[in-house]
Amino acid sequence: MAADEAVVEYYRRRGMRPLDTDLAIASLQHSLDHGDTTVTIADIDWERFPAGFTAQRPSPLLSDLAAAASPGVDATPDDAAAVNGSLQRQLATSTPTQQHQLLLHHIQTHAAAILGHPTIDAVPPTQPFQELGFDSLTAVEFGHRLSAATGLDLPPTLVFDHPTPKELADFLRERLVEGELTSEGHLLSELDRWDAVSAPSAVDEAARRRITGRLRLLLAKWNDTERKTERSAAHSELETATAEDIFDLISDEFGKS
Repeated sequence: MAADEAVVEYYRRRGMRPLDTDLAIASLQHSLDHGDTTVTIADIDWERFPAGFTAQRPSPLLSDLAAAASPGVDATPDDAAAVNGSLQRQLATSTPTQQHQLLLHHIQTHAAAILGHPTIDAVPPTQPFQELGFDSLTAVEFGHRLSAATGLDLPPTLVFDHPTPKELADFLRERLVEGELTSEGHLLSELDRWDAVSAPSAVDEAARRRITGRLRLLLAKWNDTERKTERSAAHSELETATAEDIFDLISDEFGKS
């Protein structure tokens, strides 16, 4: 019984509903009465089926239906907005590594739910989606779920363009955290990555001098920016300082005469 329910749910998500018994018998009788020899009878959910069927193969017959069909996301617009807002807040307060793990967890959670797995352990980060059991129809549902969770307009070919959960997490992070690419966490992460792959012994002495010189120029640039900020702040303070404030400053710096 449980297996039958799982099969029914599997096809329902793909836009194919169980056919009513009376309708099936009546349709069969109609075919026999009219001598039809090639007949297909199905109860199709036309809001779900076209999008999945045309995800990787164009169909002139269904293309207009796919464009007009509802995305089939179970969540209401308010629910989707709430989920999207929560995810954005978590990303905004996380480090790059935490952002990646957060998005990966979302991907694994939705993938496990679509494939009928009880936990995300059945969705390894580096295993291709197609090896996990994704096809065109499940890919469409997966894209709808992630679109609702992230607020992004994601294509139905998402799992084919980014074939593993890890690669997809990297792609989503680029789309969602693009404004954070100059954040402190990102810059420090990039420095750590450069340091991890860079060894002074890997280049000759002349190259080390050139690289060291470039690093000194970069350091001077950052230090100069800091000094400019300090000078600007000091200049602003002097502009608003009273005579008493200036005398106090002189006294602090040089001592009382």
